[in-house]
Amino acid sequence: MYKFVKRDEALDETMGGDSLYALTQANNEVYAKIMAIYRAYVNEKDKHTIAEAGVSYFSMLELFNNLLGDSDAALNDDRIAAELFKRNAEKARAITGKTNAPAFITHLDSTIEATAASFRETLAALRNSFKLTYRHTDIVSLLKTTKVVTKPGLVKSRVFETAYILDRILDKKRFLATSLLLGIMHVERFQTHKDTDTKRPYYNQGSALFTLLTFSYTPALSVEQNKAWSEKVLSIFEETPQDDTFSKEELIGQLRRLHMGLKWATELATEVEKKGAAGVQAQIANWKKKIAGHEKSLQALKSDRVQYGWKMFGSCLGIYNELLPTTYVEAAEMWGQFNAPGYKRVVSDDSPSPMGREGMLDTFDKALGAESFWEKTDFASFGLTLSASALTEMSYVGPVARILGWYTSSNHAGLSCSDCKTVHGSRVSLVRLWHRCSKCQKVYCAHCASGLALYAVMALGVVGTVGGWWMGMGTALYSATVGWATGSTATHTTSRFMARKCKSCGTQTAALY
Repeated sequence: MYKFVKRDEALDETMGGDSLYALTQANNEVYAKIMAIYRAYVNEKDKHTIAEAGVSYFSMLELFNNLLGDSDAALNDDRIAAELFKRNAEKARAITGKTNAPAFITHLDSTIEATAASFRETLAALRNSFKLTYRHTDIVSLLKTTKVVTKPGLVKSRVFETAYILDRILDKKRFLATSLLLGIMHVERFQTHKDTDTKRPYYNQGSALFTLLTFSYTPALSVEQNKAWSEKVLSIFEETPQDDTFSKEELIGQLRRLHMGLKWATELATEVEKKGAAGVQAQIANWKKKIAGHEKSLQALKSDRVQYGWKMFGSCLGIYNELLPTTYVEAAEMWGQFNAPGYKRVVSDDSPSPMGREGMLDTFDKALGAESFWEKTDFASFGLTLSASALTEMSYVGPVARILGWYTSSNHAGLSCSDCKTVHGSRVSLVRLWHRCSKCQKVYCAHCASGLALYAVMALGVVGTVGGWWMGMGTALYSATVGWATGSTATHTTSRFMARKCKSCGTQTAALY
């Protein structure tokens, strides 16, 4: 395994080297197909750009839907693996650890499920993963050049878009192609962002590897912290009097000293006060159950199977094979090396440097501050399952997005409504018609389109509440080009609506499908 040397230049290399990314780049048949999809998308950049107060953000959501919906079988994992092993079997074997393409794909499919489960393990851990990336000075410098980090709305869009893309990649539907696309996208977009003095790229082996570890390794640290905190809460309830000496105020005070929110602490203490000894015993049982859940999660997160999936993902990004951990122990060692005093490009959590970092963290907290809001609203409305048990086994159908276990089209993912800012491709937006003004190009969802009469067509009426949004879909029928249950390559929603005028300029709008 690679050992860091005590100088920052050790990880300044550009992406490539001994990696699946480099192998693909050398195989023009695969690389050219993925690059063509990327180039076509970039040519329509204006259609996918979101703006906030003069700062624009180029959304990549629909790009990945385009690749997943492409009918070219050469983009399937088994075909890509076969090409890579055929062109350079020796390097392919060294990187994958497998003797041939079929063996590699079989192992990849079995391990990627564990990798996906680790990614979706806890929302709090995922939030921490994003925030930890701000500890790498090259990442801070790179993000500052985009100015996206200065706008809370765009920060939220960036974070959820990244989570959505990773969610799609880890679905095992074209894992290699989507991972390689992400690698190509990053290199193409960030290769010109360099240090003014040294001309070294900010997107390099070190910054990419550190970011990868925040997703592959640090979620276990977050769960360990939650487990330790839960054990402290349990000890409080185990020492809580179960007779008339019980004090509600004292219990609230003890829980608050553990930084438990006032509302939650008051609710727990009130419940204990009502039920007496039975209430205390119920809390003890509840917190023991939570701790057991954390222990089970840690067992899964620390599995070496998790690391294999992340290693292949990192290799597709262009990280050198010798840098990528293959076990949890190696990941822990590498995280320690990044955080050692000798590695100057990673700063402590409370460091004010480099310049601009504090402002970025402040904007992040404004955009994604409260954990309860993060859990109950944002992820629910954005359409991420983030729970391995909620995943379905249905075949992938065209350019689609998951919504509560069933599928519908999302051909304009990434656009945001000019009024409510709902993101097209989110769980909320999928049950709405969208339309764009032909003159000023503003986009509106059906919820904000004044007087829109909607007769959405789906297999059965759906009435649901997601993230606080009520969606009534009474008489509805769903129509697909081919039955999606059998894995069709394209779907579309047939809808009838009365045309309405743009709220901004009065021009009649055109429907988006």
